Amino acid sequence: MRFYNILIIALLLYPFLVQSQSTDHSDCVSSIALCSKQLVHATQLTGAGNLHDETLGQTCFSEKPFTETNSIWYQWKISESGNLNFTILPDNASDDFDFVLFRFNDPTLSTKTAVRCMQAGPLLGEENLEGINCTGATGLKAMSTTEHLSVGCSPESNNFLSSIDVQKGEVYALLVNNFRATSGFALGFDGSAQFDANFGQCSGISDLSPDDVPSQFQITDVYPNPATQQIVVGIDCDKSTDVRLQIIALNGTLAIEQSNMLGVGENKVSLNISQLLTGAYFLKISTPENTVTTRFYKE
Repeated sequence: MRFYNILIIALLLYPFLVQSQSTDHSDCVSSIALCSKQLVHATQLTGAGNLHDETLGQTCFSEKPFTETNSIWYQWKISESGNLNFTILPDNASDDFDFVLFRFNDPTLSTKTAVRCMQAGPLLGEENLEGINCTGATGLKAMSTTEHLSVGCSPESNNFLSSIDVQKGEVYALLVNNFRATSGFALGFDGSAQFDANFGQCSGISDLSPDDVPSQFQITDVYPNPATQQIVVGIDCDKSTDVRLQIIALNGTLAIEQSNMLGVGENKVSLNISQLLTGAYFLKISTPENTVTTRFYKE
């Protein structure tokens, strides 16, 4: 009798258990609202939500439909016209991230059009090769000229699409999808356009958000910022651990890399950045278990 009672309870809970396997923001209707261009970090993507046909009918997918596997959605409203770029920097550099950028067509946000579509990556059965076959960093940047990339990876592809000019009052949605894995990513924006600070229930995450870092270690400071010659990174560790520090340009290019053994408590690590060009950079800190990403500016 006990077995049947457990079975009945399991059957009653089954729909809720299935839904709980997906990310809370895996559908457009449950998008995370962004109120600024501060760095955002998604720690894990699990599932494709409840709506699996949200890219159907878009002309940029004429060759092969876009398949959501492990996804998350963001939305924002433009408060100041200009150009907009962004970088999706995977926690795991060999992951294949795809994305679709939509512009809403009406004030009620009932219809939208895909304006940038990224599907490039290893074909099914092809091994992911870090930073080689359209894995790793992706996004929009000014030097790219392509608006859409389909499945597969051409030798000349840099895994980025062209930047977009946006107008005040427009609302955009970004679907980010980890095609084969559930690892997270950092999302950094660039360009002259600005986001509306009063749009929706904003969930923008600051560059050093305590809620955004794993419990094993925490970035407590990055100074000076902006910097010219070197930066000092404060890292608080729960246990002794070997960490890898990487400075990565917004186009995904690795600029500096070093490893350090850190002790329990507060640690200070210095990085020489004197040879870097002026601009914004990601600072990615990794252990075998966790990854934390923040940003700084080189003057």
